[in-house]
Amino acid sequence: MERHDHELKEREDSIINISSEEAYCMNFHLNLKFDYKGKQYEATAYYQNGYGIDDIDIWDNEFQMLDDNMHDELYPQVRGYFEEMDISKKTITW
Repeated sequence: MERHDHELKEREDSIINISSEEAYCMNFHLNLKFDYKGKQYEATAYYQNGYGIDDIDIWDNEFQMLDDNMHDELYPQVRGYFEEMDISKKTITW
């Protein structure tokens, strides 16, 4: 083997060769902004990988927590949106 070929082979042998890479995230903080009956609301939740949606909070645009009746009215829809939320490169804020 010529010297150049030998040096090239040594250099190639000293470089790692990645066969796979992965970034694994256990938790996502989710946020929704939505309108309902002419009023603006926000909701947050946590998605725990392997466990699902947890800790849903909903409030109005004045940052007031909802009364029980309004919370009960909105909660099923909000939970449904969180459960179907597309977590992808397009929706993740880094």
